[in-house]
Amino acid sequence: MKSKVAILKCKDYNADKIHAVLERGFDILGGIDSFFKKGEKILLKPNMLSAKKPETGITTHPEFLRACIRCFKKNSDAIAVGDSPGGAVSGVERVWQETGISGSCEKEGANKIVFEKYGSKIIQSNLRNKRIKSLEISNAVFEADALISLPKMKTHTLMLFTGAIKNLYGCISGLRKAHYHFLSTHPDDFGEVLADIAFHIKPRFAIVDAITSMEGEGPLAGSIRKTGLIIMGNDLVAVDAVIAYIMGFDPQRDPTIRAAEKIKLGNSRFAEIDVLGDGKMEDFRISDFKKPSNWKIKMVPRFLGPMIRKIFWAKPKIDDDICTRCQLCLKSCPASAIFREDNRVVVRKDYCIECMCCHEMCPDKAIFIEYSWLADMVTRRSSTRRGERRNEDVVKLGEGSTNS
Repeated sequence: MKSKVAILKCKDYNADKIHAVLERGFDILGGIDSFFKKGEKILLKPNMLSAKKPETGITTHPEFLRACIRCFKKNSDAIAVGDSPGGAVSGVERVWQETGISGSCEKEGANKIVFEKYGSKIIQSNLRNKRIKSLEISNAVFEADALISLPKMKTHTLMLFTGAIKNLYGCISGLRKAHYHFLSTHPDDFGEVLADIAFHIKPRFAIVDAITSMEGEGPLAGSIRKTGLIIMGNDLVAVDAVIAYIMGFDPQRDPTIRAAEKIKLGNSRFAEIDVLGDGKMEDFRISDFKKPSNWKIKMVPRFLGPMIRKIFWAKPKIDDDICTRCQLCLKSCPASAIFREDNRVVVRKDYCIECMCCHEMCPDKAIFIEYSWLADMVTRRSSTRRGERRNEDVVKLGEGSTNS
């Protein structure tokens, strides 16, 4: 049976307009009642990567979340919003407040779930990634009848892009996320971890915030691009395949999609996906969507990694002029490769596992990617010099390029 994915145009973050688009999307896909029963406990899982304002494009927009909550109010009076933010080591409540997610929950009457407070279910069987002996997933996820992934469409310096399945990584509480990164340094390995999480969580649906997206050095240090879309469907593999295609990636080469399809979590091949909504899938592909600068390195096969790591690498480096010494990178590093030296925070390259957690978490964009001579030549770019800052321009809604 073919999977169905709806691609819908939506120009701005007006909750009423988004709500109308979402209702039309559910109608196109067969009606909300075909996916959810009356009275079910609904858990919405937004992307709450860091304590950043909504306009930075780093997290799921709070008005997008409000519209999603309204959609499910017709079927349930037990709606919760939950996550374990990546920046939780600096204070969970700050992340909820800064992103505006807490305010949206209060305005729409949704219960706010901090995953760290619910303990974890330990899973030791049916794990595809053999490096991981057990997965610890927040109990809050299993107390809900239906989990809905609400990702932000973004690039990602480790996994190339972050979509509906990658968004589920926030169901791992606290610092266990860093531990799994340490055990799964290659994108193929980490893709298996994400597939294992999806297998055990069994998410019911995904609604993607692609009204604005992040390109370049995502998921935190990239630049904002107005894409004007909402993508939704009950097959998260198919949804991610559509996201990858729109962003200019080959879904069949994506490690998360491949791992998920191997354990039959959904369809990734377009012959098995019906794309519905406001046009054909080709109409929405963005040919010049900026990929992470290290994307070619991340495509190196797993078995070649140990053979060429000494001459072919991309590692994070901290810009002293930008760094505020907050030490969030130090606390987030799963390999303990970051430490204080006098009044500086530095990365020890021989310890670095290239997971890019520090790059992902730095609130000030003080961490850039440094390349070996071979990696620099292959990626056809000049090594980032000390003091160079990433493009921080934000394309405001209603300005800049768009595909719709």
